Amino acid sequence: MRGELVIYGESVTIMHYDSEYFAMSSHDMSETTVTGSKLILSKNLHRSCYFKFASRFKSKKMADVVSFDDEIFIQNCLDNQYLDFDNEPYNNCYDFHVPLEDPFRPLNYFVDPHCTSHKMLLTMKKDNHWSLI
Repeated sequence: MRGELVIYGESVTIMHYDSEYFAMSSHDMSETTVTGSKLILSKNLHRSCYFKFASRFKSKKMADVVSFDDEIFIQNCLDNQYLDFDNEPYNNCYDFHVPLEDPFRPLNYFVDPHCTSHKMLLTMKKDNHWSLI
C-alpha cells in the first residue's frame, strides 16, 4: 500500500513505474554475463512477484522499519534469489519497432548521458546492495 511503512522481512511487490507491471522471477536463465535467473515483468500478481528487504548490516533486525538511505538486499520470497544487475552496460534499452500498444514502450524516451543502463536479474550471490532514496 502506498504510504505505508515497510518492515524488514515483510513481503512487498516491486512495480515498474511506466508500465505498472510487477517485477517477477523467472525460471529462465538470464542473458547476462552474471549467472542467474531472468527478472521479468508481469501484468498480474503471482507467487514469484513477492520480495523482501534484508539489511546489509547486522544493526538492523527483522521487523525493524526500512528507512531512507538504508543499504539493503532485495530477495525474492519464492526462490530466495537476490536482485542484481549485469556489470556490462546495456546500450539497446528499448526496441522502438514494438507496436505502440505495448505497455513496455515508453511514450517519451530519454537517456541520461551521465548514467548507464544494465539488465536486471536474480542471483544466489549477495554481490550488490541497494539504497532507498
